Amino acid sequence: MSVKLLNPGPKPELLPNNSGGLDNSLTAITREMGEKLEAAEKNRKEDTDKLQKENDKLSKKNGELLDRIGQLNGQLTDLTWKSFRRPGQQNTVLLGDGQLKRISSYKIKGTEMVLQEGADIAQISDEIEKLPRGYDNAILLVGGEDCDIPGSSTAADIVKSYKELVLFTKDKARRVTVSSVPPRLGTNDTTEKIAAVNAGLLQMCKNGADFVDNSAMFILGDGSVNDGYFEPDGKCITERATLKLARNIGLSVTDGATDEGDTAGRAGIYRDTWEHRQNARRSRATPESHAKRIDRMVRETLV
Repeated sequence: MSVKLLNPGPKPELLPNNSGGLDNSLTAITREMGEKLEAAEKNRKEDTDKLQKENDKLSKKNGELLDRIGQLNGQLTDLTWKSFRRPGQQNTVLLGDGQLKRISSYKIKGTEMVLQEGADIAQISDEIEKLPRGYDNAILLVGGEDCDIPGSSTAADIVKSYKELVLFTKDKARRVTVSSVPPRLGTNDTTEKIAAVNAGLLQMCKNGADFVDNSAMFILGDGSVNDGYFEPDGKCITERATLKLARNIGLSVTDGATDEGDTAGRAGIYRDTWEHRQNARRSRATPESHAKRIDRMVRETLV
């Protein structure tokens, strides 16, 4: 049997090798895309910088407008409060109990005084109701009587009452200044309650009132109360203490009130009487329990 081979025909021609040209085309395309991306990034950065500059200008103008609005609001508030003021009405009103009774013998520049000996917070609230509106500042120095009554309100209750007092006062004055309650010569219970109340008042005043802490002038380095600044009744403060306290709360005391006798004042602060030494010993007798009681009372006022 014979096999006949088929003619395979002519061999196919091979295409020319164009790989080099293709590589060049890809390189050119990549370079072009890179250049376009760089240009786009440059334009984006320029646009961003331009927008940032415009935003800074607008923010500056907005800040200036807000400042101007604040100034106008302040002027409007001034005019509003001045419209409430009666002829002859003072700029400041001082409201308090009898601890500052000696201050009434001096002329306090631009200040009206409403001082009621033995007054508690409720009684001062009644006095505020009688006042006209239009004061620039109302200074409150009250609370000692509330703390001094055995078995009376807790420190938290007193701070709550004081908060209501401040709200009443804001209807009469643009600004309310709360003075810390001065200590009294008495039992540890009274001293602890006053300390707790003052801590509560400090926190309370962070929401819209000024607080003046006067404790440094009444409390000695050993933690005891400076009895040299108190009258024999242990409640009312001496003339020297009155002047220091008045100036500390921002009153301008004139007519005979001077700082003469600072040496005597310092001697009063560090006086070393037998009674004072006994009080100091008693105050140091149980420092840990004393501090714990104050800390507990302070936490209660902040609830």
